[in-house]
Amino acid sequence: LSNFKIHFVKRDNGSFFIGGLRNSLPHKFGIMRDQKGKEYRCEWKNGEIDGIAKIIYQDGKEFLGHYMSGSKNGIGKVCYGNKVYLGEFKDNLRTGIG
Repeated sequence: LSNFKIHFVKRDNGSFFIGGLRNSLPHKFGIMRDQKGKEYRCEWKNGEIDGIAKIIYQDGKEFLGHYMSGSKNGIGKVCYGNKVYLGEFKDNLRTGIG
């Protein structure tokens, strides 16, 4: 991490990114908020979410779990209202028992 630099990128539409960049794309850990208010706190690889991610949606729903190549893949937890799903995801879809 000795070469890791924190960057701040703000767009005219109100979105922003704070974290590592590679070739102007999010890379390593970073926080992004899109123009609608959805917030991503996660690991990135060449502009895609790749690793552990926490996503907070505008409606208050939250996801915490594993992403691979930009999709929910592996164990994850979704909280919405008083409901919780804890289980496995594959290609952004719930799979198996949860």
